[in-house]
Amino acid sequence: MRKLFRKWWEGEYVLYKNDPNSAVVFINAGHFKRAWTADLARLLVAFYMREWKWVIGAASTVIGALFFKKF
Repeated sequence: MRKLFRKWWEGEYVLYKNDPNSAVVFINAGHFKRAWTADLARLLVAFYMREWKWVIGAASTVIGALFFKKF
């Protein structure tokens, strides 16, 4: 399960392909091609890591409001 999650999280490594008929050669390390869900998860994790104090405060406020609404 861990290998499957890591493969999804990292994505597939894609090398840059040069045109064989071209006189110009580009040397590039390539890039990772990720699924859109992995990009969304990375975005959410990065937002949480950057704004954790506001996320915890907002979440506790919403949970508290829902809890006291039932009484």
